[in-house]
Amino acid sequence: MYPIAHIGVSFFLAKLFSLNVIMAIVVGLLPDLVDKPGYFLGIFPYGRYVGHTLLFGLIFSCTHALRKKKWKELLMFVVFCSHLLLDARGFLPLFYPFVDYEFPKVPPRLHYDLYTFTGDVLGVTLMLLAKFIRRQTSEESMDVLPES
Repeated sequence: MYPIAHIGVSFFLAKLFSLNVIMAIVVGLLPDLVDKPGYFLGIFPYGRYVGHTLLFGLIFSCTHALRKKKWKELLMFVVFCSHLLLDARGFLPLFYPFVDYEFPKVPPRLHYDLYTFTGDVLGVTLMLLAKFIRRQTSEESMDVLPES
């Protein structure tokens, strides 16, 4: 999946759970921010490696929540998992290093098809929906201000 889908879903989840939007977007992109450079530099065997594992997401989310000292920040794991869900069409080493995976020998292709387009439309739609819900809530709260 391309970044537009990941950003849109992360933005929506941040608004839904009242999380820091910038941090949620970074977390939503984190698997690719970790794995893609490692692959292109020849460090990782494939473009989806340690950053695309549940263990990585769990360790990152727990560390983030402990650093912030807020249990609510554990919801960043949901944001992280949204990335994995959007990438589920291709190879994912979800349980690495506990499961021995045969990593694909063919390099990941950059292609834009109906599935990818649908993900991008979903991402943009969720961003707009989150903005609309936020604006609607703000306008409603203005209507119920006490009279002086």
